[in-house]
Amino acid sequence: MLWIGAAILLSLAAIIGKTLLKDVDDAVISAIDCFAAGAVIASLATEVFPSAFKDGNHWAGISTAIGLVLALGLNQLGG
Repeated sequence: MLWIGAAILLSLAAIIGKTLLKDVDDAVISAIDCFAAGAVIASLATEVFPSAFKDGNHWAGISTAIGLVLALGLNQLGG
């Protein structure tokens, strides 16, 4: 239930942010995106990665690398 609540809250925040910040300069949006990405990486590094490595051993690292490559590839496809 915690993850579902977090997903709903983050989805609403993204929709509201996109609506309220539609006329803001791209440099400001980029700074906000960088801060948000840093927060996501920090939370993953402190909460998810340690337990994933403990439970999945080397598969956690391999899965992370594959996910990063896929994310970069999808970003390139999106333009």
